Amino acid sequence: MSSAVNVPDRHTAARGRKLSRWHHAPIDASRTNLFLPGFGARASAYAPGMPSHWTALQPPRFPNADGLLVYLDWLGEELAARPGKVTLAGHSMGGALCTLAAGAWPERIHRIVLIAPAGLPLSKPVYRSAAYFITQVATRRFSLSESGRSLFAVGVAPAGALRLAVALRTLDLSAQMLELREAGISSTVIGCTSDTLVTPRHTRQSAELLGARYREIPVEGGHMWMFGRWERFRRELVRAAA
Repeated sequence: MSSAVNVPDRHTAARGRKLSRWHHAPIDASRTNLFLPGFGARASAYAPGMPSHWTALQPPRFPNADGLLVYLDWLGEELAARPGKVTLAGHSMGGALCTLAAGAWPERIHRIVLIAPAGLPLSKPVYRSAAYFITQVATRRFSLSESGRSLFAVGVAPAGALRLAVALRTLDLSAQMLELREAGISSTVIGCTSDTLVTPRHTRQSAELLGARYREIPVEGGHMWMFGRWERFRRELVRAAA
């Protein structure tokens, strides 16, 4: 995989489970379906599409160190705080974290659901992604309040946000996906026909590497198709977790 991100072995990844360094919201042990948001997005932005008995987890602020490893450390604590196995779903960066977590702690994972996941090198220019975000905000596809929170998080830690964004663009988890397939980890990958960031080619390749069930949603909206289509998003999560 790319040298931009060093993926820890299981012993290294498990260190974060011994000492909490983050504030955690009260945990409902009955909710073993967890969702991880995409890069820069707040967990609350996905709340309209969360099925009952699902919890959207809010990652910590952008770290100055290797962001994916810090987030994986945090996610290990979240998993350790819950009994039994969990179904872990994620969008974009959240999908990459699902893949990494399933490799680090397979005994804690029942199933992973990857929605337009990071994990294969991306080619869409950054300026086009930025232009897309601005257009979506201007057309009110994203709420102004949630957009403001996302921009504030980037503004508070711009160096960490940039470092993480660059790492995600070059991230290659092909080897990890093959390992999950060999380990028999149940997985579903969901792509979108209009996604020009994590394209259908990316999502189909991820599904093939994982040996996963695959669904491709034929809707407009691109990488953020679920915003404004929350009922469809909710149905897809429920179906994938069944």
